[in-house]
Amino acid sequence: MTKTLPKIRPLPGTVHREWKKCGKAGCRCAGGLVDQLHGPYHYRFWRDGGRLQKQYVPAADVDQVQAACRERRIFDAQMREHWRESRQDLRDLRTVLRRAQLKVRDWEEKRRAKAIAD
Repeated sequence: MTKTLPKIRPLPGTVHREWKKCGKAGCRCAGGLVDQLHGPYHYRFWRDGGRLQKQYVPAADVDQVQAACRERRIFDAQMREHWRESRQDLRDLRTVLRRAQLKVRDWEEKRRAKAIAD
């Protein structure tokens, strides 16, 4: 199974938009109404060591970062499928090994029984 590597460096996480209050008393955003907030600003969120991380994404880079996050999700899904298939292959091999061990054990018992009878 030969696959080409992605052209974009995969990034964990997802990109979300946020609207913000600036904190200035006389600003239009001070009222807190959604249509008056500043933004949208884009951020990439991901988990690292169980902790949620957040990184600002400049508007010019949003499409590229979203594509990189998409590539990571695709890669992760492919890896999960690969591991699922590998685990199934391992279960199948263990079954074959158990059957072979039983056949060897039966053959040895028959050989011992024949040796005793002779």
